[in-house]
Amino acid sequence: ATKTTLEHIEKAKRIGYLLEPLVSHLTTLDVDQTIFRSADTDYDHIQRLAENRRAALGVSQDAVLDYTNLISAFGANGALLVPVLWGETNRHENALHILLPDENVTFVYLNLDARIEDFKFWMAHELAHVFTPALCGKDEGEDFADAFAGAILFTKELAEAVHLKCHGKSQQHCIAALQKAADKHEVSLFTVFSQVNAYRKRHGCEPLPVDQTTIHKIRNSGSGETVRTRIWGKQIPSPGLYVDASRAIFQSPFFDALRLLLMSGQGGVGYVQQVLDISKADAVAIHATLTN
Repeated sequence: ATKTTLEHIEKAKRIGYLLEPLVSHLTTLDVDQTIFRSADTDYDHIQRLAENRRAALGVSQDAVLDYTNLISAFGANGALLVPVLWGETNRHENALHILLPDENVTFVYLNLDARIEDFKFWMAHELAHVFTPALCGKDEGEDFADAFAGAILFTKELAEAVHLKCHGKSQQHCIAALQKAADKHEVSLFTVFSQVNAYRKRHGCEPLPVDQTTIHKIRNSGSGETVRTRIWGKQIPSPGLYVDASRAIFQSPFFDALRLLLMSGQGGVGYVQQVLDISKADAVAIHATLTN
């Protein structure tokens, strides 16, 4: 629900300028990119795209799509993941997409302090942007990315199953069915609600007997596991563990390139602080990890 402001855009541009000298130090980025020829948000079109992407990832249409299933698609399409630890609150960004058009490289920042279900949605959302570079920064691009993310995380097959469980049932029964599906597939309650309603609309059925406000209240009343907790448990990761996870789990060469840039003398602690948008103390620790 947070609106992107001009200040957010200008800040992203400043980070983009800082990322430019990093590109020459990238050695493992594949640029054989998949481009969607159409970014129409028509239900059947979106479902076909999501179905094809799931098949390409080797995930069946009714299986749980984990965030780890999506990782390889970024590097294979000229996009570099930048895992960050920006905290659970008081941040506008849970994801940040920066395309450098001259270099034809995309950087996707993902906040590991986000809840699993939010993290997965933003990953899928940003992957849609990777597939539609001509629409980056445009409203239609955002609409498409939201539609694609919902469809690939909770497919029409899954939506149909919940629809059948809810058909003719009470609001309470429907909410229980939606929540059970959300928990099983580690997606947000709102994603399940939206995808089931989209399925019902496509097949000429009335919307679910639940309003959007109620769904948001239920969803926001609880807490969820974050990606940070999934990876490291309750411990606070050291800079070394954080850098290693970026490489081993998220298949990201970002810190390898950053190390090469720092060792060449092109940047210092201030560069690390700005390009990762972190505190000076954290920047000092990461700089020491990469240069010692």
